[in-house]
Amino acid sequence: MYHQTHDEPVERFGYQSGFEDRYVLGESLGSGTFGKVFKVVEIRTGREYAVKRMGKRFGVGGKLDKYYVRRIRNEVDIGNHLGRSLNIAYVYEVYEDEKQVDIVMELCTGGTLWDAIVGGERYT
Repeated sequence: MYHQTHDEPVERFGYQSGFEDRYVLGESLGSGTFGKVFKVVEIRTGREYAVKRMGKRFGVGGKLDKYYVRRIRNEVDIGNHLGRSLNIAYVYEVYEDEKQVDIVMELCTGGTLWDAIVGGERYT
């Protein structure tokens, strides 16, 4: 069986398509270096999730930038490996289209960890 190395140039990750057929994009929850997080609603069930949307970064020859590929694969692999945990948002599924990658994950409410720390919350 053929296995790609993480540095081999790729045009797609091979994740499923059809995000818009399953979810309705809602309000923005935040943003960072690699993308933005939105609240989404699953059309069929009405359940709420978070989606991390990351625009694809292309390099020479229309191939995805190798550092971007590593970053996305690492994030998805770590989320899949950890599974359900009390300390990390659960990754349900991953989509991609020609412009972006969407990681659908558990919606964590109650504000950001940083706001809690600055507000005086104590953690052990």
